[in-house]
Amino acid sequence: MTLVLLAVVPAFALITYSGFEHRQTLENDTLQDANRLARIVAVQHDELIAGSHQLLTSLARVPELRVDGSAEACHRILKDILALHNDYANLLVFRSNGDLFCAAVPPQGPMNVADRDYFRRTVTTKRLSVGELAFGRIVGKPVLVIAYPLLDLAGKIEAVLVTSIDFYWLNRTLAASRLAEGTTLTLVDNRGTVLAHYPQGEGWVGKSLLKDHAAFSNILNDGGEAAFESVSRDNVSRLFSFVPVSVTHLKGVYVGTGIPVSVADSAEHRALVRNLLLMGAAALLISALAWFGSDVLVLRRLRALAQAATSLASGNLQARTGLREDAGELGQLGRAFDDMAQSLESRMQEIERVGRTLKTLSAGNHTLLRGTEETALLQDMCRVVVEEGGHSAAWVGYAEQDPQKTVRLVAHAGIGRDIIEDLRITWSETGFGLGPTGTAIRTQKPSISAGASTVPSFEPWRTKMIEYGIASVLALPLKINGNIIGSLTIHSTDPGAFSEPEVALFEELADDLGFGIGTLRLRAEHERVTAAIEHAAYHDALTDLPNRAWLRRRLDELIVDAQQQRSTVALLILDIERFREVNEALGYQQGDALLRLIGARLGEFVADAGALARLGADEFAIVLPATDAEAAVRFSESVLDALARPIELFGFSMELQASVGIALYPGHAAGAGLLMRRADTAVSAAKKTGTGFAFPAQESDQGTVRRLALTRDLRRAIETDQLVLYCQPKIHVASGAVCGGEMLARWTHPELGAISPGEFIAIAERTGLIKPLTYWVVKEAARNLHDFAEKGLALPLAVNLSARNLRDPRLIERITRLCTTWGIAPARMPLELTEGALMEDPENARAVLVRLHDLGFELHIDDFGTGYSSLAYLQRL
Repeated sequence: MTLVLLAVVPAFALITYSGFEHRQTLENDTLQDANRLARIVAVQHDELIAGSHQLLTSLARVPELRVDGSAEACHRILKDILALHNDYANLLVFRSNGDLFCAAVPPQGPMNVADRDYFRRTVTTKRLSVGELAFGRIVGKPVLVIAYPLLDLAGKIEAVLVTSIDFYWLNRTLAASRLAEGTTLTLVDNRGTVLAHYPQGEGWVGKSLLKDHAAFSNILNDGGEAAFESVSRDNVSRLFSFVPVSVTHLKGVYVGTGIPVSVADSAEHRALVRNLLLMGAAALLISALAWFGSDVLVLRRLRALAQAATSLASGNLQARTGLREDAGELGQLGRAFDDMAQSLESRMQEIERVGRTLKTLSAGNHTLLRGTEETALLQDMCRVVVEEGGHSAAWVGYAEQDPQKTVRLVAHAGIGRDIIEDLRITWSETGFGLGPTGTAIRTQKPSISAGASTVPSFEPWRTKMIEYGIASVLALPLKINGNIIGSLTIHSTDPGAFSEPEVALFEELADDLGFGIGTLRLRAEHERVTAAIEHAAYHDALTDLPNRAWLRRRLDELIVDAQQQRSTVALLILDIERFREVNEALGYQQGDALLRLIGARLGEFVADAGALARLGADEFAIVLPATDAEAAVRFSESVLDALARPIELFGFSMELQASVGIALYPGHAAGAGLLMRRADTAVSAAKKTGTGFAFPAQESDQGTVRRLALTRDLRRAIETDQLVLYCQPKIHVASGAVCGGEMLARWTHPELGAISPGEFIAIAERTGLIKPLTYWVVKEAARNLHDFAEKGLALPLAVNLSARNLRDPRLIERITRLCTTWGIAPARMPLELTEGALMEDPENARAVLVRLHDLGFELHIDDFGTGYSSLAYLQRL
């Protein structure tokens, strides 16, 4: 009896110990799952941060996002870009003071973020800034805010571009994980508040995960990993494992897995009870036999049973009693023991296979983290399955959408490549599509074929599979965003290679691989969009030539090189003469076609000598490095000759003429901006002189600056009545009496003193200020005529009009209203016009003058003889 008990007790201990070991393994597995998910979240988060940096850098170059432009255009651009990026909740542009300028998803009211840490860091450092994880005020869900400065040419903050990463992508990541029934995956902060939850995440986000909220904080207050049992919000007792996400911007955030205690304990409890009952029955039977029998056969069998149990307890899984052929009760007990040992051995073999599969899954995840190119990723994954999993072959095929529904081989590792290449595998429901690969793609579920050499659907491949000893095949569908793109197929020489736990792990590997492929494709799409934005920002849409922004950047680079090499840079700006006539005669479509032909001809001519850009409607620019004035002149003459060659366009043969402005570094300017302005002034000089090309005048910039300053000050002077109106008398020659006067505007600048009328009138003519200046003079003249009338003076006062006034459709209306306001008869305000103004547009001028004459205004022609008009035209007037 004692010997029997001594033989049975180790088996009881082994069964009990294995139960507790299984529970510990389950805890470790949940912790490893949480670790793996945390790494995936960290990698995806870093990729989103990097992608956001690229996106914001590209958006900073888009002109429509400047805050001095249209907010509506900015909103449309951001809205279109947001539609291409599902990982973002919003895209916004804030002014330098924190006020919202535009947003892809606008808020309900005004918004200012000047108090936000990320905004202050961006303004202070002028660099990309990442905020803390928080609930977005506009979108109302967890977001991570990233801000990027938009600088002006002086390097000052003009605006701040902001994007908020939508944490909904975490729900997709959680949903992509393969979970056991009742298992949950959760993302929480260190207070236990749920940030993302799967399944049924909508009812959990923003709430406490556990019913005992304080217990969670106490367990994770040191920021480390933890595994514990607790009751979750849905009143289910679960075994939880939590690990922190090792990302700077997600500090204090944990990924956790939870397995219901009922699920974790039930299977082990049943197995433990079953094994204990079995061993108890065996012990009772052996005890009874030992009690009633003591012959040699009984003792011998007991010793055999005890020895087998001892050997099994010591770890020899091949230990057997040798009593299988014995018909007695001890033989039955021996057979039961042997069956148990066989079951244990099979179980351990299965555990070994699952262990290899887990190792394969881990290696596959490392491969995913390192993958940068799709084909290489697939090849490495196949290699991992063969080398780490111990299988004979693994391959990936993509499902083509051709009529035959071909499965195209894209990656392979191991033996038997010719099985796939020699026979055309499909995913149709016929012949070559009935194998595991075609079935997995067609049904979107894993397909297993054990005993592959005898399965009827393997008839096309049977000979080759027998040759390579392939006994079982597992095919797993590859999915991207729910769409099947192909299959991962694994070949094994073991008929029982793919048990249910292994298939579940391989499904997880296939899901991770599909996610990795999708991530690589999304990254490639991001790079393509970024390149497209970059190209659009620096190229002309019509000719696809570089634009003004590109030219400015290229000039900066060439000037830096020239400074280092003590060399020169030449900039040529070409203005096509009379291009407007082409648009008016042939239409804008033909004009655009002509511009493309001009760009192509100039591109062929310039070739490798320099760089060509289009600056405006009919303006092109050529940059020539290491070119002096003489070489620039020769090049300009050659360009003009090239343009003079006839161009055929829609049946018309045209010879083009152009004016070229030449500016040189360092002779004409020390920077790109000034060099471009000097070349522009040189173009104007070339157009005026008709010489074909010209260099900028030395004082041109000073004159331009003065004109710009006077334009600004003249507008202010008109609006604030800083001008003075002088009355110059008109003398009747015969009698010497004063017969009238002419009202003349004079301007005394507060800093520059008296400004010549010829200078500020010319500025007014060029800038459009002549209209408000004329109306100011008419108003003051009407007021003076009223004052003269009250003092008994009935003298007329003349006012000057310009050619621009004659083209103003409101001229007559405004003059007559001013006369009505002050009670002045039109005859008392003669209107003087220069002969040159009349000759700019004779027909329109005559029509306006007829209407003014009919209203009673006297019309005087000033400076007659300088406008090339005839006496006959004077008679008509």
